[in-house]
Amino acid sequence: MKVLQILLFSVMLAGSLSSVSEARIWHVAKDGSGDFSVIQDAVDAADSGDEIQIGPGRYDDFITIHEGGSLYWDIHVRVVGKSLSFIGSGVGQTIIGPEDASANEHDAYGISSIEGPSTISVSGISFENLNYRGIWLMYGHLEVDNCSFSNGYVGIRAMASEGAVVTNCHFENMEDISVVGTSPTSDFLVEDCTFDTVYGGVAFYWGNTLDCHVRNCTMSGGGVGRVGVSFADGATGSVSNCYFTGFLNYGVAFTNSGVVACYDNIIEQDEGWGITLNGAEFLDFHDNIVSSNAGCIHLQDTTPMTFHNNHFFRGEGAWFVRTNDYYPYGPYDVDMSGNWWGTTDLDELAEWTYDGNDNDLVWMYVIYEPLADGPVSTEATTWGGLKAMFRDATR
Repeated sequence: MKVLQILLFSVMLAGSLSSVSEARIWHVAKDGSGDFSVIQDAVDAADSGDEIQIGPGRYDDFITIHEGGSLYWDIHVRVVGKSLSFIGSGVGQTIIGPEDASANEHDAYGISSIEGPSTISVSGISFENLNYRGIWLMYGHLEVDNCSFSNGYVGIRAMASEGAVVTNCHFENMEDISVVGTSPTSDFLVEDCTFDTVYGGVAFYWGNTLDCHVRNCTMSGGGVGRVGVSFADGATGSVSNCYFTGFLNYGVAFTNSGVVACYDNIIEQDEGWGITLNGAEFLDFHDNIVSSNAGCIHLQDTTPMTFHNNHFFRGEGAWFVRTNDYYPYGPYDVDMSGNWWGTTDLDELAEWTYDGNDNDLVWMYVIYEPLADGPVSTEATTWGGLKAMFRDATR
């Protein structure tokens, strides 16, 4: 009996080792020196668990999928029900997308995996001139590292039911939101990424978009972008150690979000507001530095929150806090005590705040006292020095 057990175990072990050894590396090379010269051919040949290594060059081949009616998609790399790794030769070396964004007649995707749960890993690839989405994952797990996305529409969109990680990536000249996580996404991390002249940085929304985090990122709207990071429609998570500048609407936005923490960020705005609050299950906003020539806080709704130990620079703008012109619910006291506003003169704070004290149709009243007695602990040097320290820390 013991001998039989040993034999059965040996057979099982051999089968297990055989399945592991079946994972294969496929090589794609433009010059014909690899297994294939077109990425899609490697995908079609590969099995789940395989790795596809892609040599230098621009890969602009695509297939057109007709989804019915007038709906057509141009897909450069289509993954159907497989878990694969794509490893390029490096940013600027391996490029997916055409030389000209007008080359695609229909909505164009770089890598699309929307038919069946899968695990997709992507590194060392540039996605350029894609008029719809660079990477699109529906269900499963996504990992993107050391990639770039430029001159496109959306960089990454994922309904990552098994989580997603986007690290060390660069987004530039994106016409819509650079990274989007939607339900049923959970455990979505965006870390150590840079966003330059983008319409939007990162957005999480829909009710089952949970535990999503943005940290150690720098985001610039370049004077044309709208919002740096937004949480909406019940999404939960955090924003931390990020730097925002140059967005026309808001640095960070919370619109009927779930529980969100926002801390240790620098938000520097010229035309746009620092933050907007339009409803949240709970917002913990602390240890942030907000500077804006438009206004620091746009308060559109009452929000359960803790709002403390922040430093606000009103700049040349008219407002520290401004409410909507009409809010007939309440009355509500909005607790913003324990923050530093650059002054201890309550008359000045009242002058630079628009709330129910200024308009009988607004039943929100901002409470400042007790004030913090000086700059927050993170405000150790000049504003310019702080920004320099922040940039050094995120390199």
